[in-house]
Amino acid sequence: MTIYKGKAADEKKLTQKSDRPSVVQTADIVFVCWSHQVYLCSDYLFPFLLKPLTQPEFDKAEESFHSPAIKVLRSHAQISERRFMRICAVLAVLTILAFATCLGYFARHKLISNKPFIGTLHVRFHDYHRTADEPYLPESRINGGFFEQVEVDWKTNQYEKINVPPFIEVRSATVVHDFVQMWTAIVDRDDSHCFVTPLNRSITFPPETFMEYIKDQQKIGIKYGTTSFSVQRHVHKVITPPQESLLEYGVHIASACHFYDTYLLVKADKPVAMSKRFACQFSGKTYSLGGTGYPILVLVALEGCM
Repeated sequence: MTIYKGKAADEKKLTQKSDRPSVVQTADIVFVCWSHQVYLCSDYLFPFLLKPLTQPEFDKAEESFHSPAIKVLRSHAQISERRFMRICAVLAVLTILAFATCLGYFARHKLISNKPFIGTLHVRFHDYHRTADEPYLPESRINGGFFEQVEVDWKTNQYEKINVPPFIEVRSATVVHDFVQMWTAIVDRDDSHCFVTPLNRSITFPPETFMEYIKDQQKIGIKYGTTSFSVQRHVHKVITPPQESLLEYGVHIASACHFYDTYLLVKADKPVAMSKRFACQFSGKTYSLGGTGYPILVLVALEGCM
């Protein structure tokens, strides 16, 4: 009978194998470092990262993290980290505030530099009048003056806006000169009407030149005044019906006349196809184009419709 003794030898090998300490891989050490602040690993676990650790060595390294000295170091490290984060947050806020301040300054400077001039201009004028009862007598000179509110786009030279008050037979109105589309609009807010006519560059200063004229008048002052404007009357006729679209007259005139019926004006000496004869509601009205630098004060007199 054959006796097999290999089993006892196998059990001895298993027993010897179980008595050996288990091996802890580097990944476990890295996990411990991550859970107990990474910056503490270099001082306490770096020598062990070069080779696998046994379980007792791993337990010893684990216990070192819970020692009072390590807790103090960890506390100081956390305080330093929080302090660093606060400093970074403060610097970030200060950077944002500085950027916003610079952006606001340049935006405000840009808006102010492109803002149109708004002010008051004193206009002196003279007119000659002869009565129908005494036509043989020389014309008598009438002197007058008024203050008009002006808005001048002297940066981009696109438009001028003049608020003319009533004087002699002239009605109050707002005059808009569009130098892009080359049109002039007369806005009568009292009767809710608007009249457009081609811009006359021969009697209207462009915005940049008009602004220089205003600055000169401000230096001289109202007391000494300026050269008196000579009144000239231009007769116009109104073309009916009102215009359907205002886009061709420019955005400034379209904005000023948006809520009013807008009519085209032509000089009375220009031939225009006649329409049916009817009573014109605009006859007898007179408007002024305002003083724009030239020594001429143009009055637009409406006589009849077409």
